[in-house]
Amino acid sequence: MRLRASWIRAMGAALALCAGCAGCARGTGTPATAGPIADERRAALASEDGDVVGRWALREMLAPGGTAAQATAARKRLNAVPHDGMWASLARALYDDAHGDPRSAAAGYVVSMTAAARSPDPQAELVGWFAVRHLLALRGSVADLFTQNRAPFEALLAQPGRLGWRAVAELEDWRALEVYDKAERTGDAFDEEVTRRMGCAKGIRIAGPFGHGAAQDAARSFAPEAATPWPAAWPADPIRGNVPRQLSVTQKRCIAAADEQVEEGVFYLETFFTTTSDRELILAVQGALTVWIDGTEVLTRGLEDWGSWQRFGAHVAVREGRHRIVAKTVTPGASVRVLNPNGTAAELDTDGDPGPPTALAPPHALSDPNPLESVVALAKQGPGALAGTPPI
Repeated sequence: MRLRASWIRAMGAALALCAGCAGCARGTGTPATAGPIADERRAALASEDGDVVGRWALREMLAPGGTAAQATAARKRLNAVPHDGMWASLARALYDDAHGDPRSAAAGYVVSMTAAARSPDPQAELVGWFAVRHLLALRGSVADLFTQNRAPFEALLAQPGRLGWRAVAELEDWRALEVYDKAERTGDAFDEEVTRRMGCAKGIRIAGPFGHGAAQDAARSFAPEAATPWPAAWPADPIRGNVPRQLSVTQKRCIAAADEQVEEGVFYLETFFTTTSDRELILAVQGALTVWIDGTEVLTRGLEDWGSWQRFGAHVAVREGRHRIVAKTVTPGASVRVLNPNGTAAELDTDGDPGPPTALAPPHALSDPNPLESVVALAKQGPGALAGTPPI
């Protein structure tokens, strides 16, 4: 679950908004002695609540109107008050990260994740995701970072609370790398455990390439999207002349990829999962443009839809039975993860057998599970919508 640097910056901006900066986002010319940010400075200086001071520090670092001098003052103030809350520990981590103290920053990010897991704050999932992404970036600066913090990480994976599915999935990826790959523990048993813990579907089938290698192909619909069984091959593309077909696939742990050379184009993945009861799930397909469950579209994104690329998981309710997943990508390989809403593995049976029938009842789309979606939706409405957002 890799995240581009631009989305790290977007998450930082969202955190500033969530920490209460939206009301003051009127440009860097805001006077230091007036306006909402000045009010928060005065309130934080008089408060013994570490999270109040932490929100002030975040605003100074990330929000229009903040200053370096005031950020330094806020960081010093954090040392004088209890600072193991979610916002306080995140502010300490972010400040120390930017000022060349990676060990202190890492410790702050770990504490912020633990605090987010038990926080009722609606932005806990965004904080958790932001923190784990920065911890991953600090691996080259802090030796044995995972090993040093394995106990709190294992506790979070066992009981994520409000940490959020993105943070849990990232942390599980990291655990697999540290516990299995670095330890050079190999073999089918270990691969099976990684696949189970990460909620990865098995038996993924891949078909393609469709289209004729043009950028516009990603916006077109092709035959595998239909709620019908796939044939071994489809009619040749009328322009390029290639014959799209089901490809030979090798799956290593979570990643399934075509093991033959193919031309560029659009590809489709297919797999199946079975539930023994009605379930609420998160479905995440790496690099997918569109995802369907039992022929019903549950997620779509694309470059023509600004801000949609952070939209990675689909939150759905499905009925008891067997269900078909189809996903559209532009690469002949991906992973498919079927998770509980808190990010832990759903531990459902999965396979690639197209023979058995699938459920007739369509899935029901639930609330969007992606932490940045609410901020992206406001940004699409224009600066005025963001500026009017009430502070937390």
